[in-house]
Amino acid sequence: MLCLNKSALTICLYIFVYGVAYTQTVQPQRDLIKPFEKVVVTYSGFPGNTNDWISIAKVDSKDDASLAWYYTGGLQSGNITFSSFEPGEYEIRGYYKNEYIVRVRKRFTINDKDPDVTIITNKEVYLPDEAINVTYTNFMGSTADWISIAPHGSPDNDLSNWKFTDGKQSGTISFNGLKEGKYEARGYYNNQYKVMARHAFTVSKTISPQGGQFCRRALSTFYAGMGGLGSAWGRTPYEPTNMTPEGVAAMQGVLGNAIAALDAINNCISYDINKLRSLIQRLPMLTNVQAEQEIQAIIKELQALFLLLKSDCLLSLFGTGVHMGAAQAHAASRICQPAPMPMALQTVIRNHLNTASDQFSRFLSCAPGFPLSQFSGVPLNSSNSVEPHNHIMGVHTSLIWSISLTDCCCSCDK
Repeated sequence: MLCLNKSALTICLYIFVYGVAYTQTVQPQRDLIKPFEKVVVTYSGFPGNTNDWISIAKVDSKDDASLAWYYTGGLQSGNITFSSFEPGEYEIRGYYKNEYIVRVRKRFTINDKDPDVTIITNKEVYLPDEAINVTYTNFMGSTADWISIAPHGSPDNDLSNWKFTDGKQSGTISFNGLKEGKYEARGYYNNQYKVMARHAFTVSKTISPQGGQFCRRALSTFYAGMGGLGSAWGRTPYEPTNMTPEGVAAMQGVLGNAIAALDAINNCISYDINKLRSLIQRLPMLTNVQAEQEIQAIIKELQALFLLLKSDCLLSLFGTGVHMGAAQAHAASRICQPAPMPMALQTVIRNHLNTASDQFSRFLSCAPGFPLSQFSGVPLNSSNSVEPHNHIMGVHTSLIWSISLTDCCCSCDK
């Protein structure tokens, strides 16, 4: 603005100085934070008053309520670290000059479990007094994270046999052998008593050979059920936060098939099938993100169990089924949508199909007539929105037939 005299210039400068508009942001390190993890808030665009402040409060609480708060110290941008909070829904709020007017807010969730954490023993059955090795992954890394071994069914605060992880996020801890009985290895964060991961095992004087042989019917049931697990996993991103009744019912159905699949080979792995049953029951109450995390955690746990077996056969069908199911669910999301599908989604589906192909190639000697080119031949760039899904279902049907007609039988150890 051009000012023609001193008084006008003064007015112009006044408008310029006091008309500054700030755009504030507050952001946690992630929208979904692990339990007992510190909350790191990054803020920017504040005016720089020494008494500007940032708080964390429960969602829907009054604007003058807070669980914890810090001054920005006159900084316009920076990071503030808050201690951990109980699982729940929270809000970061930004204020100016000791006021209670919220200038910016950001919602986040602290989950009640950590889907990335795993804990597993090197055997499912031990002899009495045989050393027990417990492998854990993706812990917080606190020096007060700890692992315990306790009798099955004992309280989660059982302290009869435990060790710290010494601040390692992943590692293996050896425990002395035990007398006969059923036990659990349990993982905890930061001196807390909430179990973040658990794994059951047995100590017995007589270790009988695991399982028998699994042939056509059991193998095709197993593959189809693992496909159901994968399709439930792949469907969750396309459901709204509060999932639709139709989506929930569809996922409950295919997860039920996964239970049948695991029952078909139940002598091979020590998996608590009640985890799947519980998920099926709770599914209507979960958000799509929570459902995705729980299904992914089950897939990771099962994969770890199958890796411990010497059965390349079962591991192959597990991987093929999960990734074929996920590819099918992703492709189904594009039916009656603009085609061709976005390149990013094509890449996701292609990666699932490639992994399924790699996994099934290990079973190929038992299905010599099956062409692996079926996996790569799915026309993901088709201008027909239905065609990719139909092709994937065709590959799935061919796999079912090949497995159900195989002359091979699998066992727990080959």
